Amino acid sequence: MMRPHGDFVRFIMERLKASVSDAWSLFSQEASFVSRKLEDIEARGIQVVREATATDIALATTQHHNIVLIAHWKSEELQSDFGLPCLRLETHDAMLTAEEFTDLFPDDFAGTVYMIVCNSTIPAETFSRQHPQVICVCSSEPVLAGLSLAKLDAALSLMQIENIPLWKALLRAGDLIDSISR
Repeated sequence: MMRPHGDFVRFIMERLKASVSDAWSLFSQEASFVSRKLEDIEARGIQVVREATATDIALATTQHHNIVLIAHWKSEELQSDFGLPCLRLETHDAMLTAEEFTDLFPDDFAGTVYMIVCNSTIPAETFSRQHPQVICVCSSEPVLAGLSLAKLDAALSLMQIENIPLWKALLRAGDLIDSISR
């Protein structure tokens, strides 16, 4: 059973002055789009791990040099649900501190970490201190996962066409999206 007032739903209710049912409606549309995008990305032969645990993330860091994380960062902005601690990254099996998340990556990890995580500057700053050689892309604001996945999808195409690293492809895809919105 889903929590009636999860963080995302409360965020929508507060920011958009929406009702609970309107907030859940917006959430379900976003979740449906994200699911379809993940299926598209998986169809390209890229590994997608749904309901990832801390162990799944740690294993992926030993097998891949580009890690894309879609998760929830529990900030202090919203009151904690069910007494869960704040300032934690939510995986399927744990609520990780920024330090615990960072420790999932081996010291010699080299690549790009793209955090599709709302307000992810705290975990990203912690991560970057321990892994200064890694490019970590994060957001200082709430994130629309669907838009971020559309950007990732475009970046994956650019990576294949132009043979460029993920971070550079994300920059180019972001520039393309920005130019369309002007």
